[in-house]
This record gives sequence, C-alpha cells and structure tokens, in this order.
Amino acid sequence: MTGDPPTDRARRPFSDEAVIAVVAGEIGVAPGEIQRDKTFGKDLGLDSLDFIKLVMAVEQALETRIDDKEAAKVRTVEDLLSLARRACASAGAR
Repeated sequence: MTGDPPTDRARRPFSDEAVIAVVAGEIGVAPGEIQRDKTFGKDLGLDSLDFIKLVMAVEQALETRIDDKEAAKVRTVEDLLSLARRACASAGAR
C-alpha cells in the first residue's frame, strides 16, 4: 500500500529524543522546550488537523505505522511517546 513504511530495510530504532524532535519541529520550538506532561491541545496549541500531521510526521521519522484509534486517545507528549514505542516494538516483532 502506498505510504506504508518500507519493508525491504531495517526500520529506524525508537528513541524518545527522535519523537520529541519531531514534536518540536512540528510546533516550531526547541526540543528542550517539550515537556512530557504537556497536552497537545491545551498546552501546545495543536488542533485536530495539526495533531494528525504530527502523528504522520512521527510515523515517517520512525518508519512505522501508528494505529489511528490508538492515536485518537493520545493527550500528552508522554502518551505519544508510549504509543510510538509500542508501534516500533510491534513492527519489529513482525
């Protein structure tokens, strides 16, 4: 399927720093300004479309797929880190 991560090479390993860098880049702040307990809507000012773009950017950076239903439950940076970590672990088990 178009847009799926490549399967003929190793996926990038998960790292909190990589996800935080993507979040920071999408929001337009330095990675050091991203705190794990901050919410995407209230604290970081993302609307639903911004958040969808963010999740897609994380998927691309990590070369993995994040489940849409699980992504809809994400509220904080820590939630996204946990979800991305699980997605990478699940992809590695395939």
